[in-house]
Amino acid sequence: MISKSNDKRLIVFDIRLLCDIESIHFDITRKCVNEATKRTLPMRDISILRNQGLDAGTKELLVLNGLADGSDVEVKVKTVAAEVYKYIAIVKPRLLFHILAKQLASHGLNVIAYSHYEEDINKHLEKNIATLYDGIPIAKSSELAETIKTPCTLFTSEDCSKFLPAALLEELKVVYFCTVKDKCQMCEVAAAHSDWLMLGKLENIPDEYLGIDKIKWPRFSSKVDHSKKLTKSEEVLWQSTIKLPNVSECQIQGEVVKGFGRGSRLLMVPTANISPGKESKETADSLMPGVYCGFVEFVGKAPEDKELSKKYKGFVSIGWCPHFDNSSKSFEVFLDDVFDKDFYGYCLKVSLVYMIRFATVFESLSDFVNTLEYDISTSRTLLSNEANSR
Repeated sequence: MISKSNDKRLIVFDIRLLCDIESIHFDITRKCVNEATKRTLPMRDISILRNQGLDAGTKELLVLNGLADGSDVEVKVKTVAAEVYKYIAIVKPRLLFHILAKQLASHGLNVIAYSHYEEDINKHLEKNIATLYDGIPIAKSSELAETIKTPCTLFTSEDCSKFLPAALLEELKVVYFCTVKDKCQMCEVAAAHSDWLMLGKLENIPDEYLGIDKIKWPRFSSKVDHSKKLTKSEEVLWQSTIKLPNVSECQIQGEVVKGFGRGSRLLMVPTANISPGKESKETADSLMPGVYCGFVEFVGKAPEDKELSKKYKGFVSIGWCPHFDNSSKSFEVFLDDVFDKDFYGYCLKVSLVYMIRFATVFESLSDFVNTLEYDISTSRTLLSNEANSR
């Protein structure tokens, strides 16, 4: 049981709102289903994982997609779980919830998190939480009823009536927040609780739910600021990455083809959409969906612009872009410092060096833009250090 140091309002966060472990879990499950069936799981299916947990949720998704064949489904569930453990090291905070939790803790409020995850995952998350928030304790969901005292605001992404007594819930201010862009099954469950606050945008949280004066939210833009450099404290948020073991084994080569056009139009991040060639397709398909960085160069037919003959730092997105819930997998490359140029028909070779994070859904376009600024700044730093070490 976690002790509280004062009588100020207690703020309890579902750990999945503070740390984006859910995206790791869902992307790995989605990749497993796509490889076996060529189907693409819609983002609303993430609610199945959220409500049933790591093993049971994975099993149901596999069964629903025809991958249940006796004991074979249990093997697949264990494979997915092992992959989640493998990549847990690069879990990232949800930036808006990070801002909220950080300010609440700095005002002396009692802030804790609760988790349904297994002990080994919780140990890593506690380490991550300690780095990000100077130590916010994590309670097991089964112990939460004993931990909570009023006044209390509970931020959740699930039906917490499954593990908290009805009498206790009546005394709490419950804020339900959906991490899926479109309404999912869980939203219907939450809507049945008429006294729960269903929040679409975190910035709209009423002051009385927090116990302090209005939270100071940063001014977000709808376009990426390419000149932004992260502060030391911001760098800590994005410092966990995975260096790929062998760059030569993580090279993707392919022709630049027409994409969705959102990068230039919506985000000011023009990307080259690559169709991997035969020799690269197996490598491209084996990579986890997510955000990477590496070095990019033109091969074969050279562009007329001689300035484009060098190697570039590249920010790379692989997968289904869950924020837009694409039905097809894409391989998009942003060439640093190269703007307003079309490369259709040219061939690019991308040598991936680091995986930065898994793909995720954002509550707004400005939240998406803010995260991209972290990604791009981190990519530049990592690749500059890599180039200097060679």
